[in-house]
Amino acid sequence: MAAAGSGRHRRHVGPTTTRSRAFQSNESMDSLPEEPWADEEAEVIGRSSRRHKHPTSKWSGGGHLQTSSSRQRAAEKKRRGHQHHISEQVSLTSHDENNSGDHTAPDILKERNPWWCICCLQFKIPLWWMGTFGLALWIILMFYLSGSVETPQAEAYQWYRGHPQFASLENPKHSERKKQVFALATLCYSMEYNDWTPDEQGYWLSYDVNECYWWNQTNNISMCNDNNNNASMVTWIQFQNNANIVNGSVPNEMQLLSDLAILELNNMSAYHHPLTELLPFPDLEEDPEATSPLQHLQGLFVTNNALLAGVVPNFTQLAPNMTHLDLHNNALTGNLQAADLGLLTLLQYLDLSDNALTGTLPTELGLLTQLTHLDLHGNHQLEGTIPRELGQALTSLHYLDLSLNSLYGTIVTDMGRFSQIHTIKLFENNFRGQLPSELGLLTTLTALEVYGNYITGPIPDELCPRDHLVVVTECQLGHRCPCMEMELDAFGGCDTNFSNCTSECSCHEGSIHHIHW
Repeated sequence: MAAAGSGRHRRHVGPTTTRSRAFQSNESMDSLPEEPWADEEAEVIGRSSRRHKHPTSKWSGGGHLQTSSSRQRAAEKKRRGHQHHISEQVSLTSHDENNSGDHTAPDILKERNPWWCICCLQFKIPLWWMGTFGLALWIILMFYLSGSVETPQAEAYQWYRGHPQFASLENPKHSERKKQVFALATLCYSMEYNDWTPDEQGYWLSYDVNECYWWNQTNNISMCNDNNNNASMVTWIQFQNNANIVNGSVPNEMQLLSDLAILELNNMSAYHHPLTELLPFPDLEEDPEATSPLQHLQGLFVTNNALLAGVVPNFTQLAPNMTHLDLHNNALTGNLQAADLGLLTLLQYLDLSDNALTGTLPTELGLLTQLTHLDLHGNHQLEGTIPRELGQALTSLHYLDLSLNSLYGTIVTDMGRFSQIHTIKLFENNFRGQLPSELGLLTTLTALEVYGNYITGPIPDELCPRDHLVVVTECQLGHRCPCMEMELDAFGGCDTNFSNCTSECSCHEGSIHHIHW
């Protein structure tokens, strides 16, 4: 039977005193200084032991209390006799209960002690260790819930607090710049600034360089402009050639940049996550009335990120007022129909080339009446015909590139309505038939590339004579270029020995600009 002041018994005594520590380690208390409460302590220990009706053999030990006063020795003797009497009762009780099939001593302990105490008894874990472990867990939990974890926002605020102009930025007159500086710092840390190389960091987060020049290492191009209050506000942000951005994301703090118009995220070769994780799309399922942090954005350029995956999302949720969207040369997949691009009615520039998009050309593209540039080339599984809606509605189109896809059918006559177009690229598809004579109505056309298809017949006379028009087509057997008075066999371009040569025929002054195979 252990002395009642042992470490496992101490929680019933109260605060640990010098004498109780000596008692736990079997040290003599004669050498310790006298304390005015020494006599009372022995009596308290005796009373605490009497409160334990069912001590077990795991509490037994060889500790002996040595005191210098007779009163203390008498109290110790009385306590030991009382504990011996209780042990006998427990032994008899346990024996009777085991014979009757009722609760055993461990069952009684489970009924009268919490689970953590049972664990201590079962695995011989000291109570003080369990208490320390619980306290550590509590501190960690409080540390996490209090926001003390190094979030990008916390790192940005720490950097902001060290700004040499901190006092000036705290002036209410400079509240807009204060928000701007904090937002840009948060963006840096959200894009894993600490992992960038010195060349990638450039002037970002430099106290010595105004934030309007952070992105440009030559320090001569501003990404700000002056608003009505003559304050330089950020309108353009560019991340270029940041190979160490692996898990970065654009934070919601971008909504503090109310003048931001252009965002560029290019050549992040290591970023391997969906586009929706890179950009702060609002969670409309959780909050249908949520607004996007980039609702004022006009131009978004996310290009040449070879590992950027995912489908093309609905950008009306992210930037409903966007006029320029460029996502070329990424690893985007999915059906182009699901992107609801027709909802971006203000769009003027759209480039989704060199991805892995599938499906057909959405007829909703005809709703983009302000579109001047449309480039979908290099999505090799993009199939179907050219919707007539494109020719009927995209009268403002200047540039059209649908090459290197799997489109088929004929080249629709409605393309003759592209009254302002200068370049049409349809090569390397599966188009058949003749070039429509309606293309001759395109008085602004300077380049027509249709090789790599199954085009038959001559180039329409309506396309010639035309200054500076270059038509790139396949010269099949008997195929004539009307700009020439002779077939191209004299130059090897349309010799009868070649049935699939490719040549560029210029209609200007009857000369050939280039012949290639």
